[in-house]
Amino acid sequence: MRIGIASDHAGFALKKQLKEALKDTGHAVVDFGPFSLSPKDDYPDFTVPLARAVAQSKVERGIAICGSGVGACIAANKVQGVRAALISDYFSAHQGVEDDNMNVICFGAQVISYALAWDLTRAFLTAQFVRSTRTIDPNESRKKRMKEYKYLIIGGGMTAASAVYGIREIDSIGSIGLISAEADAPYNRPPLSKALWKGEALDSIWRDLKSKKVEIHLRTIAKEIDLKRKRVACENEEIYCYEKLMLATGVRPKQLPFGDDSIIYFRTVSDYRNLRALTGTAKRIAVIGGGFIGSEIAAALTMNGKEVTMIFPGESIGDRIFPRDLSQFINQFYKQKRVELFSGEKIIGLEKKGNQYSVKTANQKDIIADGIVAGIGSLPNIELAQAANIATKDGILVNEFMRTSNQDVYAAGDVAIFYNPSLAKQIRVEHEDNANTMGSLAGRNMAGKNDPYLHLPFFYSDMFELGYEAVGELDSRLETISDWKKPFEEGVVYYLKNDRVRGVLLWNVWKQVDAARELIAEPGPFTPSNLKGRLK
Repeated sequence: MRIGIASDHAGFALKKQLKEALKDTGHAVVDFGPFSLSPKDDYPDFTVPLARAVAQSKVERGIAICGSGVGACIAANKVQGVRAALISDYFSAHQGVEDDNMNVICFGAQVISYALAWDLTRAFLTAQFVRSTRTIDPNESRKKRMKEYKYLIIGGGMTAASAVYGIREIDSIGSIGLISAEADAPYNRPPLSKALWKGEALDSIWRDLKSKKVEIHLRTIAKEIDLKRKRVACENEEIYCYEKLMLATGVRPKQLPFGDDSIIYFRTVSDYRNLRALTGTAKRIAVIGGGFIGSEIAAALTMNGKEVTMIFPGESIGDRIFPRDLSQFINQFYKQKRVELFSGEKIIGLEKKGNQYSVKTANQKDIIADGIVAGIGSLPNIELAQAANIATKDGILVNEFMRTSNQDVYAAGDVAIFYNPSLAKQIRVEHEDNANTMGSLAGRNMAGKNDPYLHLPFFYSDMFELGYEAVGELDSRLETISDWKKPFEEGVVYYLKNDRVRGVLLWNVWKQVDAARELIAEPGPFTPSNLKGRLK
């Protein structure tokens, strides 16, 4: 649909958000206004060019926004052929079109939130004018918002995309719906902290789902699962019915109890865009966290010419997974790259000082930065499953076929706890290989297969010119045996428990992941002598 939109200064921010959302959902948008506005532009006549375009069918429907919405509505209705209304509830947005042929919707930017404005816009655009007289069924609005799918996926990440691929391997015609809280369609997550900072284009990250016949509902938050009626209710009051449901709800970043929007908790493509924008003006950036995300982001920012300070509570970078000597080497390596390190520091506060921030630590450090990004761990999104009485622990429990405690509900990816036979224990893995492999298998099983998930996922990371692949349990508290070709430059670290290999770190050693998996599956016993030279 071709949509016209216009605003005065007070509605400019809301207009920008709605434009992006409309474009993301496939609408052609015509902006009847300048690219920037100032307070002197606060006058209702800005609506007139938009209203004329609607009246002349140059656009199919219009959206007008000002501070209260009243002035825009009055000005639009002065144009013959326009039926404009100030709308603040879903029923009016729908029925205003169906009963009264409303073709311009007006919002008060200082009255309603973006989330509500977007919900009302969708109701406005999906309704059609009905000329015949009819009796309004009070349940009709709810019925119109109910969609039925054979397969419904909650989540919009790599796991969800892979599940779509898996379903289509088995079932080429069954309807698929995908509900995502994000504003962006599914994408590959690893490039956000790796390749995009080395010159790769943003367009390269998007998952190709165009040929898979899947309906994607962005900016949609599931709030309740009705297992008995097989329905999912969302915050925008839409309801989705399913035959098979997958929970690919992933994880969310842990956050500090202060700082509000001052800190970028790095996870999504939106966070990447925000950090990219920050690098356009910020010279000195503080990175909170010394783990997987923190180390990658610190390296990426440094390679892009920023002055980087890392702040973390541990003794050294990656000290939870790497042996002590290796993690201390990484510390020195980052210092050589001119990354300033504040190790052993607990952050207790954040203060805005002009255009900069002061990060305060328990050791009375006062660290100044132009911007702050954090990677301090994550929490699994299990609340939706818990509320539906689906079995959970630190994640959603699944069997070897990716089924939850409800036979028609599956779970996969970062949020799923599964039994791995090689490690003989339940694990939860937050990495790309697991997301893609498990998601695809879960999708196939939803569509009728019954294959067990026996895969032991691997993960990888880049830190400047250093890189590694790893599989199994990497825990610095385990016994470790290091087999270096060149100390800290190329070699293999084995993690052992009870004389059995539990994990393998391949430090600048490549194409050995499958061999490492086989080693972990072996019963042992293993000693330094029979591990030396085992993987090369």
